Amino acid sequence: MLAVGFILNLAVKIVEDNEMVDRIQFHSYSSSPELARRVKRINPNLKVGLDCIEGYMHAPLKAIESFPWVDFIWIHEDGEPFWIDKGLISEIHKRGKKVYVLKPNLSSRWEQLIDMGIDGINCHSPLETKKYCARRGKLWLR
Repeated sequence: MLAVGFILNLAVKIVEDNEMVDRIQFHSYSSSPELARRVKRINPNLKVGLDCIEGYMHAPLKAIESFPWVDFIWIHEDGEPFWIDKGLISEIHKRGKKVYVLKPNLSSRWEQLIDMGIDGINCHSPLETKKYCARRGKLWLR
């Protein structure tokens, strides 16, 4: 565990030394939140979050209740059946957290998620994402 602490401190120092505190996010799985919590303790200004596994609609809300120090939640949705809905996103936002969706690989789903109010998308097809944003006429950021 000493090596993990050294690595976390080094990572935070690199972020700080390069003045990227406002542009870098750290996250860990909700099943092992301690790494994200340790980063938050090293520098409270860094944004930290938890990944919540797909298909467990209660998991994001439970993560927020259990770990109120998180700044955002990553939700996995890896294709159908789609389980993220506007109500879930709204509940997360009511708790003051941002919502990012990981791996929605259908651009048609991106539009639905954006309309529901998510704060960001992370997918495995950055070129398709770039084309999608170009079609929308702007880069979508919240």
